[in-house]
This record gives sequence, C-alpha cells and structure tokens, in this order.
Amino acid sequence: MEAQSASRGAKVSVARTKSTWPFRQALHRRNLSLPEWARAQKGITVEAAKSWLKAPSGGGRPIPLVWAERISKEFLDSDTGLSEVPPVDRSWPNGIR
Repeated sequence: MEAQSASRGAKVSVARTKSTWPFRQALHRRNLSLPEWARAQKGITVEAAKSWLKAPSGGGRPIPLVWAERISKEFLDSDTGLSEVPPVDRSWPNGIR
C-alpha cells in the first residue's frame, strides 16, 4: 500500500512525532499515518495499532507475532529487498508477544 502524496493525517503524524521506531519510519516514507494504515487492514483496530508504538508506561502493548510478520512482509525496501521492519523485539518499543 503506497500513497503518492502525503495525506493530511500523514503530515500531522510526521510533524507530531520524530519516532525512531522502524515501523513509524516506514509509514512516513510511504506518506501514511498509523491510523490510515490500520484502517486499511482487516482484523486490527486503530487503537490496538497505536498501542504497539506507545511507551510501556503510557499504555503500550507488545505486538502479536502474526502482525509483526505481516508488517515485515508488507514493508520491504525496494533497493535491497529486505524488510524495513524486521520481526524482532528491537523493532518495537514493547517487543513481540
């Protein structure tokens, strides 16, 4: 799923966050906000997806392994063919469950 130009939600997301987490960076490169991406998926709510990137003290939850693997396959680097968001604990603030 790639957007051509940044939507309003993506612009706001970039302006409000300077996240170093790989998933957030991959979304920014595709001009998507986290809620936009989550709404396009089946079987996930926006709030659940947001909780994957929240700090543990702020209500963050680990991402399920199934979703970590799906995201890994969806966000591939076009130059190297490697995942921009590898399905490992260090890619997510709360790890993988």
